[in-house]
Amino acid sequence: MEQYQNYADQRYGQTCVYCHEKIETREHTPSRVFLDEPYPDNLPVVGACKKCNNGFSLNEEYMACLIECVICGSTDIKKLKREKIKRILTTKPALREKLSQAVTEKEGVTFFSVEIPRVRQVVRKIAFCHILYEFNLEVDVFFDDTACSDSIYTIPSMTEEDIQVFEDVAMRAIDVWPEVGSRAMQRLVVACEQVYNESWIEVQEGRYRYSVRQENDAIEVRMVFSEYLACIVRCSE
Repeated sequence: MEQYQNYADQRYGQTCVYCHEKIETREHTPSRVFLDEPYPDNLPVVGACKKCNNGFSLNEEYMACLIECVICGSTDIKKLKREKIKRILTTKPALREKLSQAVTEKEGVTFFSVEIPRVRQVVRKIAFCHILYEFNLEVDVFFDDTACSDSIYTIPSMTEEDIQVFEDVAMRAIDVWPEVGSRAMQRLVVACEQVYNESWIEVQEGRYRYSVRQENDAIEVRMVFSEYLACIVRCSE
């Protein structure tokens, strides 16, 4: 993906994106568990403390493995396609067993019981990183459902109209300009990229893409995982 340096005011991004403690590690956005090797160049990264960085890992693994198992309709390692997920479930039998216990079948159709809070935490976590990375803004409403909302859909369950609305990320009118020097401003003004104005920022084809836009008093992040899970996180400022 195209990389830009952040030339915006440095008052943000100097502490952990989640808890605002001292930065000790760099957090990939999204976590590489959602991507395949070889990884793309210039992955988005933000600063985080070790506790927060490590604190999301198990939920990210769970979500990545869940998506692959649901897509393939099985927890049988031989039936999975992503080599990374095969390795994780081979080395972590407890996780594989948890996913296997979540499976039910009805009239020949496989259903998975999903631990929604774990998925929501990961989705919000990634969204907050994108907001900081693209707009040079910090959000302090991670667990505040009055100021931050999320919607999670499986693309096969969406109607054609739902998909069209979700995919439409073009900015018809700019209510709030991004901060001068921010990556969002550079994409919009300096490069005039289609990838910002008319399409998505694709991190890895078929694995992950996202869009971030600011409208009036809210910032909205849209994410697509493995062209299967469609997510929207909207945060009020």
